[in-house]
Amino acid sequence: LQRLAMQVKGKTDTVKVIPPAYRFDINIEADLIEEVARVTGFEKIPETVPVAHLQISAEEEKILPIRRLQSCLVDRNYQEVITYSFIDRAMHEQFSPNSRAVELENPIASDMSVMRASLWPGLIKTMQYNVNRQISDLKLFESGRTFVTKGKALLQHRYIAGLLTGSVDARSWVDSQREVDFFDLKGDVQALIALTGRDNDFIFSPATHSVLTPGQSAKIKEGRKVVGMLGRLHPVIESSLGLDQVVYLYEIRLDSLLHSRIPAFHEFSRFPAVQRDIALVIAAKIPLSDVIRSIKYHAGDLLVKLELFDQYQGEHIDFGKKSLAFTLTLQRTSRTLTDSETENLIKGVILGVQSDLDAQLR
Repeated sequence: LQRLAMQVKGKTDTVKVIPPAYRFDINIEADLIEEVARVTGFEKIPETVPVAHLQISAEEEKILPIRRLQSCLVDRNYQEVITYSFIDRAMHEQFSPNSRAVELENPIASDMSVMRASLWPGLIKTMQYNVNRQISDLKLFESGRTFVTKGKALLQHRYIAGLLTGSVDARSWVDSQREVDFFDLKGDVQALIALTGRDNDFIFSPATHSVLTPGQSAKIKEGRKVVGMLGRLHPVIESSLGLDQVVYLYEIRLDSLLHSRIPAFHEFSRFPAVQRDIALVIAAKIPLSDVIRSIKYHAGDLLVKLELFDQYQGEHIDFGKKSLAFTLTLQRTSRTLTDSETENLIKGVILGVQSDLDAQLR
């Protein structure tokens, strides 16, 4: 150190070093160590491999990694965005009118003065930024925390949310472009739910939301608990935000999606399947999900596939009613189903749906 024009005071284990005035880079102990190593020669310092005990534990099979959800959306042509957790108060009041805003004491900007209670405002702003630059076909998603108050407590919930707008396919001379619709939106949400292996635990039912269009919005329930919403952004909101194209949104609690069912192998049947078609007339207000749930319950384990192939309202159907036609695929793993077994099962399904939903065979 003295060779480097530094003053060294003290000859014990503790010394005081004063660097020359022109050495502004010498501030801390590590700087002195580096100087000694430089003068001595880095190649003369023996290598010492650090030793650490690292215990690697396997991921729990019942926990679905969030990266699986993110990869699923990327595979469906989504792009992930990461937005600020701070939003404009006006956006908060518009998208979360029933939630008291969590205010920041020292916001970095006037339009970032409150914590978000929903991921939708960030997705909307990202969409506006892109649309203003002639990028109008968008599929965006974000996963992150929301912040709400309950009494004096601040609650943080993890959500995954998405936005769809514009055309489904790229412009082509082969076919005309199709705009995204509610069923594209629902299909993407169902793809996320399918990863959990618990499809039957989730129910879609009509719902209303302050920023969604009535008749084109639904809630997602896990048991009796509402865990998500999806639907078309209300035209009034679209107009107030200066948007001239239809926007679809969804938002789901991550805690509900991260618990999965461990897949189990089921032996394939070597025997032929049997298909039967039934057409049922029910009240128009009854959701399709209720009909499907009733059919599956009464058909039991022999039902391997259920398809809706027709829906009709109009002539020869009473007002306030609708006709739904299904194909049921039935199969045993131990032997071939007989005609009498098939007919008895179909009769049981029809009687069960009649009892549950007041349905009539068409």
